[in-house]
Amino acid sequence: MRMMGEDSESAAPAVLRLAARSDGHRRASCREALVRMHPKVMPHLVEALASAKPAMRRAAAEALGELGDRAVEAAGALRKAAEDTDAAVRAAARAALARVAPEGDPAEALVAEMATKRSFDRFRLMGRLAAMGKKAVPALIRALSNREIEDQVVTVLGRIGPDAHAAVPALVDKMRDAGLRWEILQAIAAIGRDAVPHLMKALESEQTLHRLNAARALGHLGPMARFAVDALEKARKDDDERVVKMASSALASIRGR
Repeated sequence: MRMMGEDSESAAPAVLRLAARSDGHRRASCREALVRMHPKVMPHLVEALASAKPAMRRAAAEALGELGDRAVEAAGALRKAAEDTDAAVRAAARAALARVAPEGDPAEALVAEMATKRSFDRFRLMGRLAAMGKKAVPALIRALSNREIEDQVVTVLGRIGPDAHAAVPALVDKMRDAGLRWEILQAIAAIGRDAVPHLMKALESEQTLHRLNAARALGHLGPMARFAVDALEKARKDDDERVVKMASSALASIRGR
């Protein structure tokens, strides 16, 4: 594959198909081959962005990103792909746009790039996002819907701390999930007292799991959640025994017992 050059653009569809079904080094090699086919590869990449197969659309977006500003003619197609129904395609298209036609929110570009990287590279990007502080929060809130990077996004919000208070409603809403992750509790604790009113409201949710997790989070906040004492006392009369026990535990944590 490394022998392919600009005169081998006819191989582009086959290389794209290989990239779409490959991972790791093989997919990276496919991207390198497609880049060497520039500029004649461009129609194939733009066409693949409209493929019925998400893996093909993602592979095309990733290759365009590698081309950088040499693929500026594909910016319009990439903007359309940035609203794709598939989360992986959206992330790849947004990351590509950040390199092909840089504009707009730099945090959005970093988040999009994070979704296309491996663990080590994601860690580096997380540090850059955290360093941006509250400027990164809107992009991070939007990224909470991306299951692929959800845990990393929550971790960054926790690192930002109180300046990430705008993310509290979205974080609390995620507490409806059965698999409440430690990262969410940590992020809420790092944000601090601004989370308390939202958690108090969640204690009145119609969903038992939401009430249970809200009580757990208030207990995790400890004395910072002292304004929620009355709400937790009310929760001790909940119809669900698990909520009753969690509310009692939270009260003990708040009161330092």
